[in-house]
Amino acid sequence: MNRLLTLLFAWGLFAGPTFAQTADETSAPTEYTFRFVAGDDMFYVPWNGNGAELDRLLACVEQNRKAILDRKIPVEVEGYCDSQPTPAENLEMAKIRSNRVKTELIQRGGLSEACIATKNYTS
Repeated sequence: MNRLLTLLFAWGLFAGPTFAQTADETSAPTEYTFRFVAGDDMFYVPWNGNGAELDRLLACVEQNRKAILDRKIPVEVEGYCDSQPTPAENLEMAKIRSNRVKTELIQRGGLSEACIATKNYTS
């Protein structure tokens, strides 16, 4: 895990009847995890499950598009890195990587930048 970046996408989704899901601001977040090659800031799809996870995320975005665009469902991209030599470099790499995933949500998911918040962490 030391050499992988985990990005967690969190937004509230309330599990409704088995045939549908409805968004609810008070429900627990749903997480999507993406991995990056150590020392690299590129978002590779498909790589290490990223393709399937991105498809799953984009399906959720599509299902909740109106609520996301109306800012009723927040979207957060959390970046983490601990494979660089210094804490400052780890934080910078986490920031670059989280912005790469944010770009995918904008380009492939059709979201606006204002809909997505990023937070970055290091050990």
